[in-house]
Amino acid sequence: MTNFLHKLFNPHCPHCAAEAEAERESERLSRIDPTIEILKMELEKSQRRERLLLDKVMSSPSPEMNQVLQDTDGKTPMIVPKSTLWRATQARLESESLKVADEIRQKKIEELEGSVLGEKKDASE
Repeated sequence: MTNFLHKLFNPHCPHCAAEAEAERESERLSRIDPTIEILKMELEKSQRRERLLLDKVMSSPSPEMNQVLQDTDGKTPMIVPKSTLWRATQARLESESLKVADEIRQKKIEELEGSVLGEKKDASE
């Protein structure tokens, strides 16, 4: 009741104005607060993920990885990706089929040369 009388007789009191401003500010923050909290949680999660990745990258390789990286010649082995592009697969398959075709062609040439040379030997005798 005294608060009501105070506001009635002193409507522009600096103390009351400050309280009203603080109340408006807290109301505004309460409307924005859930969004801010969600954004803060997402930021913390992404920072944690970045720190974890950075730690893994900067840490020394595990003993298993050291064995994989060390080759008898001192060279590192070629790392083959698990998924390849269609163009790369197509080029590999084409090169393999060309090798097989060359082998077949060489066998036919040798057979023809053998049969031609065999006929010449028979004709010369």
